Amino acid sequence: MNTKEACNKLGLTQKGLRVYEEKGLVIPKRKENGYRDYSDKDLLKLREIMLFKDLGFSLEEIKTLLDKNIDDEDNFARSLYFQKQAISKKILALRNIEKTLKDSLEDILNDNSNNEVHFDTMERVLEKNKRLMVNWVDQWNFDAWARKYDESIHSNNDELKLFEDYHVVMGEVRKEIDTTNPESILDLGCGTGNLTGLYADKCDVFGIDQSLEMLLQCKKKYPHMSLKLGNFLDATYINGVRFDCIATTFAYHHLTQGEKEKAIDNMLESLKPHGKIVIGDLMFLNESKREAKRKEYISMGREDLWEIVEEEFYGDVEKLKKYVEKKGVKFQYKHLVNFTWLIVIGG
Repeated sequence: MNTKEACNKLGLTQKGLRVYEEKGLVIPKRKENGYRDYSDKDLLKLREIMLFKDLGFSLEEIKTLLDKNIDDEDNFARSLYFQKQAISKKILALRNIEKTLKDSLEDILNDNSNNEVHFDTMERVLEKNKRLMVNWVDQWNFDAWARKYDESIHSNNDELKLFEDYHVVMGEVRKEIDTTNPESILDLGCGTGNLTGLYADKCDVFGIDQSLEMLLQCKKKYPHMSLKLGNFLDATYINGVRFDCIATTFAYHHLTQGEKEKAIDNMLESLKPHGKIVIGDLMFLNESKREAKRKEYISMGREDLWEIVEEEFYGDVEKLKKYVEKKGVKFQYKHLVNFTWLIVIGG
């Protein structure tokens, strides 16, 4: 597509297009006669640039973001995700401004108005928003670990051995899934599909993860799985669908205790009668066992290992049991290996 055609399609001026090219944001190929030839990928990139510009990003920031993208067959999916994340950040910034305006109006209505205070507050909010956006641009990175996830869990070379006997854990969770004779399974924090992908040829399997890269890897491995961006705390997992089994492995420990309980509520709401929740994850039996492990690492002079544990929110089996049984729901548990426990709720 030549320059005029590209401009007409996108509603750009030729001068604007030249500026983007001069900044290195888009570099079209040249035909033998020297004329520019814009590809579909170029047009996609230009649409991204226009959106980010409308959201208030500078051309320098836009170039930083675009340079972090990965040019492969999943480029379009990443582009959409990228735009979604940018809009989410802008919405957060606008909400901060909205709250400041609302507070100032409330002050006026109660005769507490002070113009100087309002403008000082607004200036701080705008500066905070600017810092947030700059930090997001600097820190943005597509989840490179997702593309090496399967390799990393099989190598099991971290000192804490968090994925020790990974296949044993998967097998134990699958045994519980099988007891439900599932027609529909939900895999929360599905990653690359290792737990439930094999079921996708026999029943309906839905996978939810908050990492786009994990979902892209899962799609390649298990094309029959239905996939969705989301997380444990979504009010509705899959519209109109209830599940025989909701399973999760090595994801639940990212939630705080309060979030863990909220997630249990959400999962119970999404289960069929007599369905099961099956969790294989990093936990301690109780606070006493947790403290004993902390003291063990400190006595070994390995505070660094305990700090790694503290970075996450390893569950407390007995707390979770108490919460679930208060609801009149069956709760079973057993230790599998190292930090990993098997929890079965319902059934």
